[in-house]
Amino acid sequence: MELHYDNPAMISGTVDSSGMRMYYTSTAREYDAGILTFGHDITPDQIIPPNAKSFTTTAILTGECTEAILPEDGIRVFGNFLHTHVVGHGLTVQHFRKNPECDVYEELEPIDRNLQYDFNYQQITHLKREVVIKPGDVVQLKCFYGTEGVDGVTLGGLSTRNEMCFTFLVYYPAVDFQIAISRIESSALRDYLKSLPSGDQIVNGTEIDYSKLNTVDWDVDKFQETVDESMQGAFCRGEGNAIYRVTKFPEIGCPYIAPDQCTTEATEDGVVLRASVALLLLLSLLAATLG
Repeated sequence: MELHYDNPAMISGTVDSSGMRMYYTSTAREYDAGILTFGHDITPDQIIPPNAKSFTTTAILTGECTEAILPEDGIRVFGNFLHTHVVGHGLTVQHFRKNPECDVYEELEPIDRNLQYDFNYQQITHLKREVVIKPGDVVQLKCFYGTEGVDGVTLGGLSTRNEMCFTFLVYYPAVDFQIAISRIESSALRDYLKSLPSGDQIVNGTEIDYSKLNTVDWDVDKFQETVDESMQGAFCRGEGNAIYRVTKFPEIGCPYIAPDQCTTEATEDGVVLRASVALLLLLSLLAATLG
């Protein structure tokens, strides 16, 4: 358990009454559940330019990781916790699976998505249906940020004034899958920063002077393209394996197409939305006639 406190205004006299209640049972359930921590490495190399209406950070859990760590039947995800800090306004957890008919990868239905994310209202979401992640599957996390009116760049870090891009997948059966993180390769980031007019002041050898990033006149679209197309360093650890791969984000031959909610089943019980609307209209007409 971690409990974080953030008090940038140094307000005194605040008392925390948080707590937790723990339960014990002598009858174990059939499966133990686990939490898979997955996201972008917590580093100032996660750079979010100022005055961006939308900027995306992407993290990847590679097929090599799921192939080496997950059991043969995969894991079943039943809940999730999405997490950014205050300039984050949306996240989506994408799911890809190999399919020869799709030129390698098919995009499946997103595992989780919240495009109205609010830092002050975070919670574990219970998924409508369990999602099976199989060995060889790729999972990708996209975090969407908005920095209009923000003075200076926002860097990755632990402070609320920094940013994060993480998701915590709750699943069973539990396996020793400790963490999966990724980040843009440092050399690719340095090459881009060195190409800027003030690049010689920002990059010195292998070192980046992050304080100088606020002097940059950011081309948000160009930087977004660089981050998306550059090589990524992806790391995972579990089941005695520590795997590091330099890779690119996967190309998707068959993108996911969301079903038309007006013509497909709206609930797991098979209630069709337009049938429900017709029933409501019928009841309204009946009520008007009786009235």
